[in-house]
Amino acid sequence: METIAIRHQRFQKPLQFGYNFSFAKALNRSVTGSMNDLINNAKAWLEEDDVSPHAIGFELNDVLLSALAESKTDFYRNPNEAFKQLSGARNVIEDADG
Repeated sequence: METIAIRHQRFQKPLQFGYNFSFAKALNRSVTGSMNDLINNAKAWLEEDDVSPHAIGFELNDVLLSALAESKTDFYRNPNEAFKQLSGARNVIEDADG
């Protein structure tokens, strides 16, 4: 197992991994902010006793994120909407009605 020394004040001890990895910069501040929003929401929900980690995954899919906005005038979008657009998924209820 390889030991990797990381020079950063947050890491007190060298990390050990059985695989290679690399760090990369985020695309922009909205990506970093959206990642931080997801982390903070997950931490807050994990501290609650009545929420399971599985349920938190579904809750995170409904969080509005600025990094997923489609345009400058559309400020936020949630991961569910972004995934549906990427996958070309249609709303089954709307298709059944119309």
